[in-house]
Amino acid sequence: MCRATEQEKEKLVANESSSSSSSCGSTRCNSDENKNVASNEPLQEETTLQKGILYGSLSVAFLVGGFGFCMPFYQSRRDELKCDSLCYGSMSSARSFLSLIGSAFVGRMSDYYGRRTCLFIGCIAAILGLLINACTFSIEGMWWGMVPGSLLQQNFSVLKALFADYHSALEQAQQSNASSSSGSSSLSAARASSAGKLGMSIGLSFMVGPLLGGTIVKGYDEAIYIAIFSSMVSVVFVAMLPSVKIGKNSKNNQPEGKKDYFSGLLLASSNPGALFLMLMRTCMALAYHIFYTIWTVSLKTRFDFG
Repeated sequence: MCRATEQEKEKLVANESSSSSSSCGSTRCNSDENKNVASNEPLQEETTLQKGILYGSLSVAFLVGGFGFCMPFYQSRRDELKCDSLCYGSMSSARSFLSLIGSAFVGRMSDYYGRRTCLFIGCIAAILGLLINACTFSIEGMWWGMVPGSLLQQNFSVLKALFADYHSALEQAQQSNASSSSGSSSLSAARASSAGKLGMSIGLSFMVGPLLGGTIVKGYDEAIYIAIFSSMVSVVFVAMLPSVKIGKNSKNNQPEGKKDYFSGLLLASSNPGALFLMLMRTCMALAYHIFYTIWTVSLKTRFDFG
């Protein structure tokens, strides 16, 4: 009897060990399956990046499209106010100078106060300039209407920085997630793709805006009101942009106090390739503005067109 009971005990112990091993194996399988499912699901930062690119591109498209509606009527308004080539050339130079100062100022401000805050400021500045143009009928009014948008409307540059923040947050999430592996080439291609989509939206707005403004819109005031409405739609898309948080080890984090715009410019000028590109872009922009300033006025004086 004693031997029988000992054999039964051994059988019971063996059954318990086999059941425990099978249960452990099942839990491991379940955990592995959960890991595989989690790896197949998109990261939250990836969804944030897709929404940010969509809403940011639509925001800048409506903002630039509103300006495009008014482009066919600005020259007619300047002709009515007797604005010659010297007047138009000085306005173009002042606009470029204000944009140069505003890009450095808004860029640094977006690092400390947030990208979306500067995007809202840019939209409000564009609306303020349009309201000044709508309420005045003089050369001085056109000058004052040019100042807010040229100085503070730097939404294209701010959106590029915001897209870089989205990509940095996604890269940090991918590095913390062991199951996801992406090469540096794919990450660089994704950054270039987002910047390309932003540029395409602006190019499309510059193409469609003046065309619709010259064919559908009846007059200058109507174009101004449509541009104000389009800028308000841009504000809505800015409000829909998702927020992003970046770790302290990110390259796109707030810059150090010793680094500024001019130090980065000097650093770029020390590179021969960067210096060549800067000089080439400067000469191209100079040639374009010299030609465009004289061309728009000569169309009116020689052919009564424009």
